[in-house]
Amino acid sequence: MHHMYTYQYGPEYGFMHGLGSLITFIIIIAVVVIIVRLVAGPRGHQRMRRAFHRSPALDLLEERYAKGEIGKEEFETKRADMLA
Repeated sequence: MHHMYTYQYGPEYGFMHGLGSLITFIIIIAVVVIIVRLVAGPRGHQRMRRAFHRSPALDLLEERYAKGEIGKEEFETKRADMLA
């Protein structure tokens, strides 16, 4: 009774079933990646990278701007140079 399904479906059934599950999993991951990229926009990756890898120079620049040592125009110019 135990081997009835093996003979009914053949030895390939287990492999094909597993392959189908793997393909379904890959498709789901691809759809999630596409949705995240669409929501994040073209600069989403850059924003995420900057959020996790803060630059000490950028921190210092922001600190100088907050203290009033540099003006808004100089801050924005230097910040744009650093992030380019």
